[in-house]
Amino acid sequence: GLVLFLLMILYIFNLTDFGNNFKSVEGRVMYEQVLANYIAGFGIISPIIFILIYGILTALFFPGIILTFIGATLFGAIKGTVYNLIGAVIGAVICFFISKLLGKRFIEGLFKNTKFYNKIEGNGFNAIFILRLIPLVPYNALNFISGVLKIKFKDYFWASLLGVIPGTFVYTYLFD
Repeated sequence: GLVLFLLMILYIFNLTDFGNNFKSVEGRVMYEQVLANYIAGFGIISPIIFILIYGILTALFFPGIILTFIGATLFGAIKGTVYNLIGAVIGAVICFFISKLLGKRFIEGLFKNTKFYNKIEGNGFNAIFILRLIPLVPYNALNFISGVLKIKFKDYFWASLLGVIPGTFVYTYLFD
């Protein structure tokens, strides 16, 4: 299941016009503008549409930094931070459950009995919180891996929510 999902994402980003255009700076800027205009077109409900799009696209490996930029430019530093944070956490939760449903055996086979796996088992909140604070840890990879490790959902949720606040604020503030 998870392998099929990952292959679909690889296909989209490598073998379609969207993926080929997205690989260039000009293509990314074009998609950012198209997406920002689309969201702004919803008027008063545009924050809700933005949050939903943010959550869904990050679950499909769309770069969160681009969505954070859009949130900052559309809504400003304060509201943008709140909307970016909500969208990012929704995306993280979607990834967590996708991997829990589709990839437990696959990912568990890669990590079971490793120091990382064993350390997280008893310290899910602390491990996820610390990893969320480190900007070099790939956000989406951590989302999917967390779903198959022995982490309680409430620990994952709260660690993700609290752990992404600083980075989300900084990026949104810088992009505003």
